[in-house]
Parts: sequence; C-alpha cells; structure tokens
Amino acid sequence: QVTARVLALGFDLVNLISPQAAVSRRAYLGNGIAIMPGVVVNAGARLEDGCILNSGAIVEHDCRIGPYSHVAPAAALAGNVEIEEGAFLAVGVRVLPGIRIGSWTTVGAGAVVIRDLPSHVTAVGVPARILRRNDFRS
Repeated sequence: QVTARVLALGFDLVNLISPQAAVSRRAYLGNGIAIMPGVVVNAGARLEDGCILNSGAIVEHDCRIGPYSHVAPAAALAGNVEIEEGAFLAVGVRVLPGIRIGSWTTVGAGAVVIRDLPSHVTAVGVPARILRRNDFRS
C-alpha cells in the first residue's frame, strides 16, 4: 500500500481542511484526510485516515467514514452511517440513518441507500440495488 510506504519513509500525512467547511470540534479526524469547501461534519463523526469528503458533502452525527473512502460532492449521510474502507459514494448519494456500506463498494450517482450494502459491490438507483459484484482478485 502506498500510504504504508510513505509512512515507512518517515513522512507524515497532513490533513487538508477547507476554511469553508464546517467541522465539529467533537468529530474525530484521522491523518491524510481531505475536506473540501461546503462540507459539514457533525459531532461524533469519525473520519479515518486517507478519506476524502468532496465539496458540499454532509456527514451527520456519529457516522464513521473508513480509511481511503471517498464521499463525492453533495452526498449526504444521515446519522450513525458506517462507510467501510475504500468505499466510493458518487455525487448526490443519500444514505439513511444506521446503514452500513461495505468495503470497496461503489454507490452510483444519485442513489438512495435504504438498507446495508455488502463489500465489493456496485449499487445504483432509488432505492439502491446491487448491479454487480466486484471481484478484484487476480
């Protein structure tokens, strides 16, 4: 993994947080994260290392954004949502409270996630349905 190699070389990962973002002082921020303008991160949210919150994304209370995941512009996560490692939520995705999205899962633009999604799938639509399984093994 690239991050592990960078850290092994003695570099630190810095956070990039736009001054136009609203980030609660009661949110946990890992290392090497990017928070773009217009983002809202509420109390109790946990942002793990290397995650990206793109322009206008909303992360409500007590959400967990796993390492190296990406929440695209204008996506909104209600309270207590868990996004696992490497997941990608495309532009305008909506996730209802208490939902879990598995690792390395992709959720297509404009989808509304109303139930948990497993790891390694692509889901699209309203409500979001699994389109295909993503098997990345060689």
